[in-house]
Order: sequence, then C-alpha cells, then structure tokens
Amino acid sequence: MIISTPISERVSGTGILDVPKGLIGSIAVTWDGTNSAVIILRDKDENGKLLLDCSIRASVFNISITVPSGKMHYNVSGTGASAMFYEGSR
Repeated sequence: MIISTPISERVSGTGILDVPKGLIGSIAVTWDGTNSAVIILRDKDENGKLLLDCSIRASVFNISITVPSGKMHYNVSGTGASAMFYEGSR
C-alpha cells in the first residue's frame, strides 16, 4: 500500500514535474504485462543529472531519489507504460 502523497497524475511519454519536497519515495507503474516499462528520470530538464534509468516489470516500487532542483524530467516508455510518482520523506 502506498501511504505517501502523490505528486503527479498517471503520466507517460516525457515531461517535467514539480517535486515539492525534492524527494521521490515510490513509483506506481502500469505496463502491458508482457514488455517492460522503461523509466528515465533527470534533475531539472532533459539534460540534467541522471537520477534513475531502469527497465521494470513491477507494479509499485519504493525508492529514495533526491531531486536537488525540485523539478524532475521524466521519460516513461514501453507498450502501455505509465507511471505515478509519490513524494518521499526525509
């Protein structure tokens, strides 16, 4: 069960999210059940420091990612892939 506050609606493709506390605590992922979802996260924009680059077949995973700028560029790809990000705590 996810007990932290969501910082996004379900997203796919690329975009930028505000990360109010500067910390990602968990990610809920959907995908087509056959192919992996690929998630790439960078600080600030598409040229920022790489924070996460993974290929995943899990529904929810807990992670601790610090986003120094408070803005995170995401790239969520794969057949039917989407993700929802939740804030972390310090």
